[in-house]
Amino acid sequence: NNSIQALFRLMDCYFVNYVPSELKPANTFKEAVAEFVPNLAPLFFFCLLWSIGATCDAKSRRGFSDLVWAMVNEDLRPPVVEILEKAFIQVPPLQENVTFPGLEPGELLYD
Repeated sequence: NNSIQALFRLMDCYFVNYVPSELKPANTFKEAVAEFVPNLAPLFFFCLLWSIGATCDAKSRRGFSDLVWAMVNEDLRPPVVEILEKAFIQVPPLQENVTFPGLEPGELLYD
């Protein structure tokens, strides 16, 4: 699917500095990678919004936003879980310790 490829292409842009070469062996990246690891979850959600979320029209943006919030906030999860289970859709696991700076929980992610 092109949307999934777009997600991973966006993420790949952030990994380009960590690709080993003849001039930079993998062991030279240990500290940089250790510093980068805490940013992986927020980076994933950023890329998710700009790739798959970008395909949503005005009508479906609220639903996508609610789904993403349900993936990162336990309190906002029950109504989304109920809707997905009725449609026989597997609920994505909760991603703990993910925050979206500048946004209140439940706020539309597109604003």
